[in-house]
Amino acid sequence: TENHIKLLSQDFGEFLFEMPIRTAFYDAQVKQAMAEGIKQIVIIGSGLDCRPLRLHDPSVQFFEFDQGVMLDYKVSKLAT
Repeated sequence: TENHIKLLSQDFGEFLFEMPIRTAFYDAQVKQAMAEGIKQIVIIGSGLDCRPLRLHDPSVQFFEFDQGVMLDYKVSKLAT
């Protein structure tokens, strides 16, 4: 709702509105690389990014690097 957007924009500001554009850009880059035959993709500072799940391809291996606490949190959230 509009109230939720207002609350989120107070916390995240412009980033909230830039995120879909940023995501689409990087997804397009990864998809192009996969189409060109790239077999390994490294995501540094992966945070809560779910790109490996969204763009899953059995012939491509994703490696996610971040702080251990963040990766543990992500795994626990994905497990629920």
